[in-house]
Amino acid sequence: MNVRRACVLTAGVMVVAGIPGFLDYTWASDVAPPGVPAVTELMVRDLDGIPNKEALMITVTYLPGGASLPHRHDAQVFVYVLEGSMTMQVDGSAPVTVGPGQTFYEGPQDVHRVSANASRTEPAKILVFMVKTKGKPASRAAETTGQERAEAAGKGLVGSPAPRMVLRTIDGDTIDLGALYGKKAVYLKFWATWCAPCREQMPHFEHIYETAGPDLAVIAVNAGFNDSVEEIQRYRRALGITMPIVLDDGRLGAAFNLRVTPQHIVIGRDGRILYVGHLADARLDAALVAARQPGLTKAMPASAPALVEGPRIDVGDRLPAESVTTLDGKPFVFRTPAPPRPTVLVFLSPWCESYLATTRPAISASCRRTREQVDELAEDRRVRWIGIASGLWASADDLRKYRDEYKIGIPLTLDESGALFRAFRVADVPTVLIADAQGTLIRRIVPDDRENLRKAIESP
Repeated sequence: MNVRRACVLTAGVMVVAGIPGFLDYTWASDVAPPGVPAVTELMVRDLDGIPNKEALMITVTYLPGGASLPHRHDAQVFVYVLEGSMTMQVDGSAPVTVGPGQTFYEGPQDVHRVSANASRTEPAKILVFMVKTKGKPASRAAETTGQERAEAAGKGLVGSPAPRMVLRTIDGDTIDLGALYGKKAVYLKFWATWCAPCREQMPHFEHIYETAGPDLAVIAVNAGFNDSVEEIQRYRRALGITMPIVLDDGRLGAAFNLRVTPQHIVIGRDGRILYVGHLADARLDAALVAARQPGLTKAMPASAPALVEGPRIDVGDRLPAESVTTLDGKPFVFRTPAPPRPTVLVFLSPWCESYLATTRPAISASCRRTREQVDELAEDRRVRWIGIASGLWASADDLRKYRDEYKIGIPLTLDESGALFRAFRVADVPTVLIADAQGTLIRRIVPDDRENLRKAIESP
């Protein structure tokens, strides 16, 4: 089995401390492969009059065919091509090829997806000037993109029959998906009011709806995660949205393997799923054109599945007999083993505190407050704890990073499919469910509650 190793290159050699964290390279051996770029520091100095900022100047030399792994700098980055030619791309933009004397810019929020020598026969060299925060790495590995997450979610869906379901809009109208298949294409877009890329893509979405014509049904599906009808209505008025809006109860998201917001689902006129994606780009536009082609009008498959409501567990019900596997690979059995103890289920999202700090500060604060209370109580061995993380915008690696960053002491499990969230009727984080020693749910604490967790656990 190959062992993957990471290495930082500075001053043209491996692992020099001069530029901590500038570029990460990964390869499947102990020796760097041909084509790995070499980084040389030219200057680093504080910026007068700009507290906590410094300037860094380097050169990066790429051998023929060499490239960097996707990364981000969290800095203002200015690139000047000295020799050869480079292909550059940040997420959300088309790739560009730049030659000697040409420039390229990366902002603090950009993910540098492609940084590659455009030639397989000649080297390339760039000059990089960067304004960054002192003490922070100059570069870090890029996280998995929304498009990559959406495409991974769609691998088992594309080409399969779309589910039949009768949807109800927030205005009380009904939409029978099954009745549309075989007659017109369908475009479903999962979104949320707190989601920044959803807001950015709304003009494109509204334009598609307004120009759809009779052969395309366009439906906005709110993911139903930390959202409400009232929030959706305010959002609709603010942005001037006119397409029908459905508030999902989790079943439609489960059927379409919802993993990100926005998530685009394009269904052809034959009732089969044609495309799953995240970006409003040429790929989505091409899928919307292809979905309406006359050649797809025949034959909605008779085997298209209907969505079935799964079992629901609420206050007064017993915990399920099933178990889940924690991040550490250990089983957690919901029903209390001997000796009997109360069980606390903490439903959470690893990005709640950070991402929602700007779009939903009250919810972010609630997530932080709940985490702090759980940390304080987790040492009490008279109570069993399990943290259940939503799979929306989260992977097992994301959950591990959250655990390590906040030093979470309770066992954690990733509810990737959302089955536990749906079973326990949880649509908001943080939500805390408390079961007594006999395994019966006795209390539900939702984000708006200010109830002290210790008192809730200790009260009969």
